[in-house]
Amino acid sequence: MTLAERIAMLEKIAERSKDQELQLESLREQLILEKNKVDVEGIKRAAMNEEKARIRELNAIADKFDVDAKMRSEAIDSGVSVDAFRETVLDFIEARALKNPIKTQIGMTQDDVRTYSLFKAIRAQSTGNWKDASYELECSQKVAENLGKDARGFYVPWEVQRDTMGTAAGTNITDAGALVGTDHLGNAFIDRLRAESVIGQMGARFLTGLVGNVDIPRLSAGASFYWLAEGEDVTDSVATLDSVTLSPKTIAGSVPMTRRLLKQSDPSVEAIIRNDLVMGAALAIDTAVIAGTGANGQPLGIIGTTGVNTVTVADAGGVPTYPETIQFETTVAEDNGLRGSLNYLTTPTIKGALKASAIDAGSGMFVNEANQANGYPLVGSTLVPTKRVIFGNFNDIIIGMWGVLDIEVDKATLAASGGLVLRVFQDVDVAVRHPESFAIDA
Repeated sequence: MTLAERIAMLEKIAERSKDQELQLESLREQLILEKNKVDVEGIKRAAMNEEKARIRELNAIADKFDVDAKMRSEAIDSGVSVDAFRETVLDFIEARALKNPIKTQIGMTQDDVRTYSLFKAIRAQSTGNWKDASYELECSQKVAENLGKDARGFYVPWEVQRDTMGTAAGTNITDAGALVGTDHLGNAFIDRLRAESVIGQMGARFLTGLVGNVDIPRLSAGASFYWLAEGEDVTDSVATLDSVTLSPKTIAGSVPMTRRLLKQSDPSVEAIIRNDLVMGAALAIDTAVIAGTGANGQPLGIIGTTGVNTVTVADAGGVPTYPETIQFETTVAEDNGLRGSLNYLTTPTIKGALKASAIDAGSGMFVNEANQANGYPLVGSTLVPTKRVIFGNFNDIIIGMWGVLDIEVDKATLAASGGLVLRVFQDVDVAVRHPESFAIDA
């Protein structure tokens, strides 16, 4: 083979090699494009699956809690998250429960509240003659009309009840005959010692004017989020929903009134009677929130609620050490519940003992510093069972109220002495929105 032929052959080989390299390069580019195409399709598919899961969960929430079509469609179209929609539904349910705020309110001004006389209504109910209590009768009839339910005796409008709850602690009129006298000083009335209502002050939420049972939605297990391997499809997850239910449970109480009190007492006894009736109900509600058993007509309180965190307190008297006190907060924080209106609630005995409980050997600081423990308010109440400590977010306590104080006058029980007994009824229920928001001693 001549040199020229060899050169020609090598050139052909080189051209073929070049063509092969070009082909290989083209194949590489094609493979890259295909790979990118797979990634894009995978991302699109994952996004579509995620959106389908979101819509499915929104529809599940909307169906379960009877959300109106407009709210449902707006949530789906706007791309709102499941968590955000759940909070919106909670607000919707609470607003729906309160959609007619005049169920127990009749539009009384502050002057109207001052004009209203509970004493006149009691006298009228006892005699059957409402001539001198026409305004009070009109108020009761208006509440009954709004509620669609007749009173056992007569209704006290919510404005009057609320105004009383905003005053000082209630009073007892069992011995109110002692008020009568020429030099009677109504403002110097000596109240009996009683527990102080604290739950409302600690942040509990009140739903007033309820009609029928109330279901409040709760997300007990959320959607799952995790990392995907290349080309892996997303696995759908569905949020777990349940509800907190409120249903009316009746508080009943009685207040005796003597004949002398009815005929001769100072006008200031009006406030005494109001306070005794309203605050008696308020303390019964506090007791139910703290330790209601859920049996025998009682609501279920914090201590008896399943899922509440527990902390072991070694002291036989129930007084926690500084590390044990911190553990109350830690257990709540581990459940993502360290938010809202956080308070410690315990007995006066334990609260006092914590004033003398040093946090360490040298700082001179105590667990209870200025009625605070670790920066959180520390409240003592005789309504708390012995040796008990409760810590948590009291915004997660819901107190539902159906109607208002319903007062029936019993003339038979004290008929022989010319007195009467006020029998008082109030429909209430208590619910703990998130048990994990609380910790109690084991």
